[in-house]
Amino acid sequence: MDADGSHQPEQLAALLDAAAPDVLVLGSRWVPGGGTRDWPWHRQLLSRSASWYSRTLLGLRTRDLTAGYR
Repeated sequence: MDADGSHQPEQLAALLDAAAPDVLVLGSRWVPGGGTRDWPWHRQLLSRSASWYSRTLLGLRTRDLTAGYR
């Protein structure tokens, strides 16, 4: 969880409920039900572009590699 207030603490319980001992759970802004609050368009564009570039370069299916909600 980032310290800049960009994550909603009330969603932490749902994230932990989805976890199992051998499973990594990642929060994502770019899946249905996700999103950002009060982000300017250029910050959203930069985040989406960085995730797309990283997914393409690394061959991963993760939608939001720059999220700190893990």
